[in-house]
Amino acid sequence: MSLDEVGVDVDQDLQDLAITDIWRVPLLRISVSWMGGTAILVLAGEADLSTASFVQEHLDEIVPDVRSELVVDLGLVTFLGSTGMSFLVMAHRQLRAQGSRLVVFAPTAPIRRLFEICDLNSVLVIVPDNSDEK
Repeated sequence: MSLDEVGVDVDQDLQDLAITDIWRVPLLRISVSWMGGTAILVLAGEADLSTASFVQEHLDEIVPDVRSELVVDLGLVTFLGSTGMSFLVMAHRQLRAQGSRLVVFAPTAPIRRLFEICDLNSVLVIVPDNSDEK
């Protein structure tokens, strides 16, 4: 599955893609971009107890403005702890309540396995990165 298949128009004119902000803490980098009512949140590094409040603070800022989807790209996440999983579930619930949805994009194999073990793959929309497939 690709971003196109979940309704994100990746061929949209680059003028419509605006990187709004980049935040950093020592173990985690977050960048946010918008395409219409869809926010794309890219996490890089470790999402755990030490960085969760940082992530939650920015989710609280972003989620109310999402009109379609919040795509959380986990392709560069090296560790996702239980607190990191918790903020994804909370964002999912909040987005669903406002008529939007959360899409987890490109989780690494260990993180996908963690979602399976915790049965979050039955709750969250998880889209693997198939860009290397032919």
